[in-house]
Amino acid sequence: MQNFRFFFQDNEFEKTRAKYEQMSGDVIFKDLKKLTPISWDKNEDETMRLANFVTHANDSRQKSIIFAQLAVLSVNSIRAVERVWDYRGEMFVLHGSIRNNRKKITVRVFEDGKERFVMNKELVDAFIASGFPCSPIGGDYCYTTAMRDVYREYKHYIQNIEFIRYPITRAKHRATPVKAPNIDGAESLVILAIDAFFEIFRYSIFRLKLLQLESKGFELLKQMIPVFLQLNDNSNTVYFIPLLMFDEFEKRYHKEINNLHSSPLTDVLDVGTDGFTVENLKEELAKCGLTRYCPEAIEHAEAVYSEVNRIKKEGILRTCDMFDAIEHCSLLCVLGQLPELKIFVHQQKGCHRVLSYTCDYCDGLPRIPEKTQMTIGGFFKAMTSISKVLEILSTHKKNQKASEEKKATLAILEDVELKKREKKERKKERRAQRKKEEKLKISALKNEGSEAEKTSEDTQKTSETIIDEQPKNEDSEFEKSYKNLKNDIQKILKASSLLENIPGTPPGDSPGDPEPTVPQKESKNCENCENARKSQKSAKNWQAEKQGMQLRIQEFQAENDENQRMMIQQLLDELDKNQ
Repeated sequence: MQNFRFFFQDNEFEKTRAKYEQMSGDVIFKDLKKLTPISWDKNEDETMRLANFVTHANDSRQKSIIFAQLAVLSVNSIRAVERVWDYRGEMFVLHGSIRNNRKKITVRVFEDGKERFVMNKELVDAFIASGFPCSPIGGDYCYTTAMRDVYREYKHYIQNIEFIRYPITRAKHRATPVKAPNIDGAESLVILAIDAFFEIFRYSIFRLKLLQLESKGFELLKQMIPVFLQLNDNSNTVYFIPLLMFDEFEKRYHKEINNLHSSPLTDVLDVGTDGFTVENLKEELAKCGLTRYCPEAIEHAEAVYSEVNRIKKEGILRTCDMFDAIEHCSLLCVLGQLPELKIFVHQQKGCHRVLSYTCDYCDGLPRIPEKTQMTIGGFFKAMTSISKVLEILSTHKKNQKASEEKKATLAILEDVELKKREKKERKKERRAQRKKEEKLKISALKNEGSEAEKTSEDTQKTSETIIDEQPKNEDSEFEKSYKNLKNDIQKILKASSLLENIPGTPPGDSPGDPEPTVPQKESKNCENCENARKSQKSAKNWQAEKQGMQLRIQEFQAENDENQRMMIQQLLDELDKNQ
């Protein structure tokens, strides 16, 4: 029915009638055969009846009207059947899933670099729509077949299929989701497994910061990656995974892993206007915690730095280039410790996307072991094993936190005991200070009482002590002069003390003679009388000597007072200079 031509519209009845008036019966008969899709050879009765009518019709006008009505009726009937076929075509076919044969069957050919492949489910649905008996494909993932294999194995089934180019597009760090065919009756968005791997790797390093965990961060990262490694089948073709799994991973583990961090997290620093060097990259690798688990990251830094510097889009290296360098250094470290990850990246055609990486399997040698594909149930089972690791890490963190709290409590108790001891020591010091001050006060009071009773001898001793305490010069001449001055001061002080200590006349003494101790009348020649006479004589002599001595003292004082003062002043000036 798809090849029918539509000759008549609502205003073409008169045109058809006028055309038939000019035609002979044979020509009209041929034209009617074109309008009706029946086999005229098999329906001989209808053919003979129509032929007799055309032959015996004499009036050309009546004949043209009849044939025009027949033509319009046939065309309108055919149009009605076509409308029903367009909207309800499945009512007239054997299989309800067969599409309208009038529509073109198309299949997307995905292009990722040099790789060209189709989704297996889309290809099988196209085979079924073309009428080939095939079993529908179910399952959790969209596996693919290389286009070269489709041309080689299904060349007899793709004659009526049109292949449409569909390039895989990506942002710098994110792939564009692709609408998948109905999987188990539900439409979903999918991305390539290699894109999902790179995204989960970046998410684990820069968002979850697994490498900054104090312990088991790298082991947890290596256990999370095989969740994606076990998804591929035995073939070397790429495959798609639903975005649901990536979103489930992000929702499930973001909060749990963030709770495992005890120390403050460090972010990648912004790069200045001068760019960054290899040494700056090595410092950032150490801050991110990569060198703690993989010391060989320093060895990859120079090669990655040269590649990043080669493909940079600006004149200098920027912060985004620093992120790329850290990511690829981390990838190289993980690839070096997980051989199965190398196989995964090779099978998913992602070797060229890792900077300064040399694949061991790109030479084409069959060294890749067989693997089994994994369903959604297996995916969540693997994620459950990761949850167990997270529980172990969480328990370890709780125990570590409890031990830290215990240490903090002990430290507080030690501080309290230390403060108590310090308080006791301060009390003892204050008591000793008070006792010392009391002793000083008592000694000061005693000194005040004794100062009033000091003699010239104390003054002499004090002066000698002061002189002895003066600092001595190492010069021999100065020592000699110093000793001479000291002797002079001592002589002067002794002279002054002698002058002061000369006894004066006792109080009450009179210049008269003393009374005799023995009456002279009783005995003139006795011993007592003799002694009395001697004492009387000595008293007189003493009085005369006393007066002479006083005169001499006055003269000496008058002569020597001025010299004494000058000598003492000079001596003190020299002592001050020497000090």
